[in-house]
Amino acid sequence: NYFTSDWKGRITLITAEGEGITLLDTTDRKINAADFDYLPEKKLLIVPTFYDNRLVAYKAVKAERSVGDKAPLFKALDQDGNMWSLRDHLGGKYIVVYFYPAAMTGGCTKQACSYRDYIKDTENTLFEVVGISGDNPEGLKHFQQAEVLNFTLLSDPGGTIAKAFGVPV
Repeated sequence: NYFTSDWKGRITLITAEGEGITLLDTTDRKINAADFDYLPEKKLLIVPTFYDNRLVAYKAVKAERSVGDKAPLFKALDQDGNMWSLRDHLGGKYIVVYFYPAAMTGGCTKQACSYRDYIKDTENTLFEVVGISGDNPEGLKHFQQAEVLNFTLLSDPGGTIAKAFGVPV
């Protein structure tokens, strides 16, 4: 199983049988979520860079992980200063882990708000959203309160978690 995302804000789970199950669809809000593409035959992750809601560049990153690999286990401080462990959340809902450069920036705020609104507007029983950035817990708490975010934000100041997932830092 693996996940795909598109520029319109849809996250889809692709099962081993090739079935697509939409886990998140924010297209009705016309907010762009982060887009990426994975080319399994080349093990490349294609990551776009946006500025002012316009695509300005693509970066091809050699993927450290392959489809079917288990997600790396990690622990991090959340927005309240509590230790959050992936291990404690396995076995229940799907976990959507997304990475963003910095809280309170235009694109990152729009992306976080699209997750917030989707969770609020639906009876979400399929997944749990976790946002990860290099911000400290205090900055994450401010971001959560300012945007009334209804999901966990984790602090990864050294980029260790991002690197473990193969996300460029």
